[in-house]
Amino acid sequence: MGALVTSQDLKSNKTAIHLSVLEGDLVLLRYFLDLATAISPESINMKAHGNTALHMAAGLRNEPNQEGIIQLLLSYGADPSVRNLENEQPIHLVHQGEQGNRIRQLLRKGRVALASSDRNALP
Repeated sequence: MGALVTSQDLKSNKTAIHLSVLEGDLVLLRYFLDLATAISPESINMKAHGNTALHMAAGLRNEPNQEGIIQLLLSYGADPSVRNLENEQPIHLVHQGEQGNRIRQLLRKGRVALASSDRNALP
């Protein structure tokens, strides 16, 4: 029996997903997400001290993999409308600049896609 990708560190509450995002390691993040065969919306949106992995990815600065990390998290069901303890959504943590503008667009598209998939799930 091995460790679960969604197991949280006792001190930081971070999962392997949070840690790979903070390191900006897209390859490791993809590995962990592929390894966890049943990533649920609850597990991809787990909070560590109030922040989801998507919050952490949105706040990365000068990280060349930021866009890919956010796309990957969104593709696995990360919810861009979740708020942290400061009542901020991931879009509020994005830095200014050209890369920041692209990231904000991704997060807006993710929110729209999430809303339309919720509507499609209705009977």
